[in-house]
Amino acid sequence: MHYINSALLAFFATITTTSAFGTQCLSASRQFPKLDLPTAGGAQHVFRPAPHVFRPAPYVFPNLRPRQVSEDSEELEYEATPPNLKVAFLGDQGIGANPRAVLEMIRDWGGQGIIHAGDLDYQFSPLQWLRLIDGVLGPVFPYFVTIGNHDLFNWHDRFGYRHIIEDRLFRTEMENNCHGEYGVNMACTWKGLTIILSGVGTMGTGHEDFIAGGLSQSKAIWKVCSWHKLQHKYQPGHKNDEVGYGVYEMCRRHGAFIHTAHEHSWARTHLMSNFEFNVINSTAFTLDVRPGNTFLFVSGLGGVEVRPGNPERAKDPWWAQIATDDEGVTFGALLCEFHVDGNPNHAMCMFKDISGVVWDRFNITSTPGPRSKTFENEDEIPSMTKWFEYPITNPRDMLVSSSALTVATASTINFPLAHSTPTSATTLLRFRNLRLPPTHGLLNAHLQIMLAERPEAESDKAVRVRLTISRPATGRKIEVEELLEHFEPSEVWVSPDIADLFDYDETELDIVEIEVAGMIEGEVDTVDVLEGYAWGEEGCLAPTLVWQSAEKSFL
Repeated sequence: MHYINSALLAFFATITTTSAFGTQCLSASRQFPKLDLPTAGGAQHVFRPAPHVFRPAPYVFPNLRPRQVSEDSEELEYEATPPNLKVAFLGDQGIGANPRAVLEMIRDWGGQGIIHAGDLDYQFSPLQWLRLIDGVLGPVFPYFVTIGNHDLFNWHDRFGYRHIIEDRLFRTEMENNCHGEYGVNMACTWKGLTIILSGVGTMGTGHEDFIAGGLSQSKAIWKVCSWHKLQHKYQPGHKNDEVGYGVYEMCRRHGAFIHTAHEHSWARTHLMSNFEFNVINSTAFTLDVRPGNTFLFVSGLGGVEVRPGNPERAKDPWWAQIATDDEGVTFGALLCEFHVDGNPNHAMCMFKDISGVVWDRFNITSTPGPRSKTFENEDEIPSMTKWFEYPITNPRDMLVSSSALTVATASTINFPLAHSTPTSATTLLRFRNLRLPPTHGLLNAHLQIMLAERPEAESDKAVRVRLTISRPATGRKIEVEELLEHFEPSEVWVSPDIADLFDYDETELDIVEIEVAGMIEGEVDTVDVLEGYAWGEEGCLAPTLVWQSAEKSFL
């Protein structure tokens, strides 16, 4: 595992990394009039974009300063939250009566801040989402957001999600307490709580190193890592691996608990001492979080949908609690109160839904420790796997029916998949500069491709995808057949494992060409399901090849 030094930490404060799946794309700017937005008190909040907030590239908050702490010294005094600080954790929100009811529940509970792990309104309408938040909570309520896959299309717009959330950061006078790129690689310290907002699996690169830097600089008793996507084993539904274990393990090693969403349900693990190898530290009611031991939860019931669970995942012994549609849970949020009973290291949490049912209740203690002891645990199990994403960054590397795309001519490119009878049309994807550590071999491989925006179709309609994925250079091919039972616009489709297209010891490849052809069955009419969205000069939402590797001794 790679850990960064102080010089690199300072460097991270001034860079913008956007070369993973959600490669930076500036959507066509939409022109909006000035809006008078209702606040919680009934007064009108006039939304006026601040010129230093709305800019054509992500604003990077540059105020990270390396802490001068010796590796051998005892840690300085840790920063506590105010007594009885109330924070809510949610994700997968939407617009309408149910999301509003969740926010009203948080407000009536006395919530003082919200951390939202992606997927905001599902309607590609940032200002409509802003009306919802301001209408219930007011314009200066602290609200922290990580990017979700349903936020990608409008993230960088002039009045997109990132811009209106950055504007809120300035309105709440929090800009000097945060560093990095908002919702992608950002660390904030708010009221004694260090919050990592990561776009891992959705946008950006360098997440693992950024998390290490942000958490190693923290003096807070309480630390939380928040991101949207998941690993299959650590969600109660049917989501695939989409982020790798490195970010989970980095947060655990620094004693930060982990907040995810993406699967529309509630789930919480026991206290874990290793996520990659599923090592349970304790099943006690009170989770003793400290460097090396932590827990994670999936809080994806912000208001858009409640999904059934996966019976196979429910058997996993690391779950302390699961609540899905099968159990009858409805929309809700995790409500945590920090610094209770006069103890700054103690917190009390419950997952409560809008019907008033408490589905989970637990206590947390946080015992921060010096960095020098964090990474010298003799019982620490070394990480065996790594996660690599290789996006297409040049439109000329995506060829549809042997016709190359160009920046000048391409805007949105559909995979030419037939809807009834097979077609000879193909899409060739060219990935460049694939590298694995020399001691690693290939464990699995997947394609990540954006599903088409399909507003005229019902989200509960099933779509069957039949594809042939091949590697022309070797003649190898894989037949894929998959039923997409709950089709969602702007979902990222993760293919089944295509590692058989490669030799496990292929660790350095300058160019890999993957060909995709096939057909779609279902109520899609003439609308394509798989799309390659492009292309600004830097690319946008490009198809991505994911390699997960492992130490050869582990294979």
